Amino acid sequence: RCQEQSHTPMTCEEAKKTKGLELHHSVAESMSEGVIRKCNKCTSPFIKEEGCNKMTCTRCGNIQCYVCSKNCGYDHFNDTTRGGKQGNCPLFDNSDERHVNDRDRAKKERIAEIRAEHPEYTEEDLDIKMSEEVQKDDEKRRTNNPRAHIEARMTELRAAAMGGRGQG
Repeated sequence: RCQEQSHTPMTCEEAKKTKGLELHHSVAESMSEGVIRKCNKCTSPFIKEEGCNKMTCTRCGNIQCYVCSKNCGYDHFNDTTRGGKQGNCPLFDNSDERHVNDRDRAKKERIAEIRAEHPEYTEEDLDIKMSEEVQKDDEKRRTNNPRAHIEARMTELRAAAMGGRGQG
């Protein structure tokens, strides 16, 4: 027997498969939560598509940083022309890259948590794999973003202006 709580009328193998699906789903949920931000005043969810990281909640008007979620003004950011200082959160960055990094970090953390509790599941059992079709659609969306190349160049120029080493 599997030593788990009673799962009648399912067999042990059926119960393990069901549990695996639940855990797999929790990884997918964590990935979504890694990208979705919440207003730190009214908890309204939001995702930034473009623009600066100084976010204003459309529900309550709260202003917070998209990077760290702290309430802020322009002085919170790394733009010295607006009262900020180098080393602070970036005022501008690539939203797509940030979302991919946040999603992947959340996925990795959740898989580690699950594996600590359920060592019988491998990382591959829990991994979320996007189909080729979804990957192609995602790449198409990113390359069709008319502002993507402008945003990337602006980020490089800002870094160079602040003494950083821009590429290109």
